[in-house]
Amino acid sequence: MLEVRDLFLRFGGVTALDRISFTVADNQICGLIGPNGAGKTSLFNCVTRVYRPSAGTIAFDGIDMLGLRRHQIVKQGVARTFQNLVLFPSITVMQNTMVGTHSRRTPYLLPSAVNWPSTRVAQRRLESEAGLIPHTGTISVDDRIIAKARPDEMLRRGLGLVPQGRGTMTAMTVRDNLRVGAISRSDACEIADDIERWCIVFPPLANRRNQIAGTLSGGESTGPRT
Repeated sequence: MLEVRDLFLRFGGVTALDRISFTVADNQICGLIGPNGAGKTSLFNCVTRVYRPSAGTIAFDGIDMLGLRRHQIVKQGVARTFQNLVLFPSITVMQNTMVGTHSRRTPYLLPSAVNWPSTRVAQRRLESEAGLIPHTGTISVDDRIIAKARPDEMLRRGLGLVPQGRGTMTAMTVRDNLRVGAISRSDACEIADDIERWCIVFPPLANRRNQIAGTLSGGESTGPRT
């Protein structure tokens, strides 16, 4: 699949790669090991065309990679990640993951801007290929399929996720913090009953229900997890 032959790279008087040759077969996983300054990053940069080698050839599935531009190489399925990864803090984990598929999305501005049906279909396909949604099978709650439901719809059906690194609203009581979890519900009486039920399941909640959350210890503010 990937063939590198007699790759040579020089920076001024410094030789970074000296006639490197190797082959990576289809479905083969290879590791590149070497000390600092051995040329590992330089090799990756040549394969992805960040650098242009001084001599040698690079072929992927029989295609001359040195004759392609960088964006064309990405479309061939060749890409690299960087050692110091930086996430976009203002978007979701899924959206951060999907950033890597930008080269496979529709390049047209209008369909993307108005989210046409064809754009949504392509989005679902990429999410499925990335493993972000199930390829097969169903997920149901109370006999209702929720695999394609929006997050707010799943929340109204009683299915939610408590993040591991969550924090409490320190100026509010423990009881009020618990009520925040029922923000999508309108059944006040049942919410109160549910809080009482959880206080029975977790007795520390009952003892601290009227305590300001900001006065809890570290262990108390992160537990229990339900």
